[in-house]
Amino acid sequence: MVIPDFTYKGIKNWVSVENRATKRVIQTLLNDVNNEQRMAILRKANIVAGVQGLTRALLNDYVLPLYQNSYDISLFEDDGSAPLGWGEARHDQILSSIYVHRIGYILNELGWSTIEISTGNKHVHVHHLLNETNKDTVILLSSALDCKKSIRFR
Repeated sequence: MVIPDFTYKGIKNWVSVENRATKRVIQTLLNDVNNEQRMAILRKANIVAGVQGLTRALLNDYVLPLYQNSYDISLFEDDGSAPLGWGEARHDQILSSIYVHRIGYILNELGWSTIEISTGNKHVHVHHLLNETNKDTVILLSSALDCKKSIRFR
């Protein structure tokens, strides 16, 4: 899932890779691409790293590189060098975002999506705004909401 573009505190595209990546991450993960490609990736939106559907086909280009990065703690440290400052680097979310944008992974927007599974297509509804959820919502992405008040168990 792609986090939607929005302006917050006067900053356009608040959740872009460029606003949430540290200098170390950019230098390490984008050192082998030309400036035009680097800027294109940096301007893209972050993904929701905790909501991913992966196939074995992504093992070598996505899963293993992320796993290898887990050995380098400096890629996960918030050193204050992200453009939005201390506390704004997004760590695993940024690493995942850079890799999926580099390989052109299929990304779903919030709202209704069709996901291909072995038994056929499945339509799912995912959102981050409580007032946009409905009886068919399968995931409420929420870091700012009190989920205990938001989710009604049936």
